[in-house]
Amino acid sequence: AAAEIGAVLAVPQGLRPVGNGFAWGDLEEADAILELTMKQVGEWFSVDRDRIVLTGFSEGAFLAMTLGTRHQDLFAGVIPVAGGYIPEIDAPPEATRDSPRFYFLVGGLDQAAAQTRRAADDYKKAGYDVKLRVAANVGHTFPRPLEQELGRALEFVFDR
Repeated sequence: AAAEIGAVLAVPQGLRPVGNGFAWGDLEEADAILELTMKQVGEWFSVDRDRIVLTGFSEGAFLAMTLGTRHQDLFAGVIPVAGGYIPEIDAPPEATRDSPRFYFLVGGLDQAAAQTRRAADDYKKAGYDVKLRVAANVGHTFPRPLEQELGRALEFVFDR
């Protein structure tokens, strides 16, 4: 879906094995992984810096939200999928002129659905351009069909 619209989709992966997936450690470790990923992508590809998107699933979605606001000038968009959100801790800073667009995606049956709705509202109130998509009858997974869902998110991110 990213290639179809000429985008680079940066999806770094946590390094610490946990259950069937990976964890990120702390925020500073995740930030370092992101920095290294961005450096490598820039060395391997000719990258239009205005077309970089950050996404993550579950814990990765929380980190995408946090790192997307920490480095607002790096990303055209952020696509958090099924991420946790605690407003008292994770509230976004005010948007800037360079802020990315946020496309929040969550399954309607996911325990994170209420948190994702709250995050979308809080980001909107902080001045971000936000869209929320709640996929019916979907639990804690990336809604299917994957390419179609990701395509919708990317269309929103780049429809300026």
